[in-house]
Amino acid sequence: MAFSKTSKSALVITGLGFGMALGVAAGTLVIAPNLDGAPSAAVSGDDALREEHRDLLQKNKDLTAQSDSADSLVAGLSADAISGALDGRDVAIIATGDATERDIAGVREMLNTAGAADSGTISLANEFLHPDSADKLKSIVANVLPAGAELDEDDLSAGRHTGQAFAASLLRNPETTEPLATSEDRGALLQALREASLISYEDGTILPAQAVVVVMGRGGGQYYHDNLVSFANSLDEAGSYTVVAGRLQAAGEGGVIDTLRQESEISTVDSINRKFAQLATTLAVIEQLAGQSGAYGSGPGAEAAAPPLPEGE
Repeated sequence: MAFSKTSKSALVITGLGFGMALGVAAGTLVIAPNLDGAPSAAVSGDDALREEHRDLLQKNKDLTAQSDSADSLVAGLSADAISGALDGRDVAIIATGDATERDIAGVREMLNTAGAADSGTISLANEFLHPDSADKLKSIVANVLPAGAELDEDDLSAGRHTGQAFAASLLRNPETTEPLATSEDRGALLQALREASLISYEDGTILPAQAVVVVMGRGGGQYYHDNLVSFANSLDEAGSYTVVAGRLQAAGEGGVIDTLRQESEISTVDSINRKFAQLATTLAVIEQLAGQSGAYGSGPGAEAAAPPLPEGE
């Protein structure tokens, strides 16, 4: 039996919904396994505690298997659903030190499926979001800031200044699509940061971008949180179309994604280790470029598993 593009899109939507439901269930086990009504070790002793543990492990195993199946469905059908949706649009990835290579590759693969031009991937070292590097970061940025760019004189945080510097160096003007910086200015900033072991990237791969996806992991301490939020907001304020995607834990109370969902127009996606969320990230880029934003995934504050699929021709 052959499927039309419409029916394939419907199956993708089904997979997204299934993935979100499983994500919520799995997240419940990860974040709060001791729900009301669960067997109490205090009442039944060590045997009951061991039984509860075995039960939780089996539930997690079952949910993982089901979620993997949903991911397989989404991955197999997403090509038809999003093919060509980002043709002519260049998208960069900025990855934090706690983001996994697999998550980063999954996001890029889905962007490629939509036809996005690859503007490169910049990996932030762990030190980039560590307080010990704040003065060094701000000094580098101040010395190699692209011509015409300005730094905030009120908010002197490293996250604010590096976000402004990255925006001025990497982005295209949202109205004219012309690069905001020359290739020489862009190279000067990136090389200075790489020589200081604060970022890494492959030579010749970093090009001006219309949209940026910030890929993170679970998140870190307060400094990590505050400066990554400032960094992302600075990118977005410069006129970029910004999506922040991370693991489920980043959407928990006080996490980076949780904070952005409450105070910004940046699109957010949690559960980025799942295929449905990687598809949601690409759909969020498409939505951002259309002037809209939203919160997606399976964690707290998510409005839906993903934005609507692009309309077929």
